[in-house]
Amino acid sequence: MVAGRASANDTYGHSASTPSPVTKRQTIKDCMTKKMTADRTLSYNAASKVCTAMVKPPPAETASNTPLK
Repeated sequence: MVAGRASANDTYGHSASTPSPVTKRQTIKDCMTKKMTADRTLSYNAASKVCTAMVKPPPAETASNTPLK
């Protein structure tokens, strides 16, 4: 790396366009904290499922069931 020049990758080698695993974990942790604070009857596992599903991107739609015209 040349001194004084910024790299497109962060410290861990991830590109700037993809969120790092640390950021994803922090987002899930923050979400779980908010959910569990707002609803004291919500379990850790339930909050984890809700927040993980929120952070995950939706699966790509497949065109296997649609016929081509």
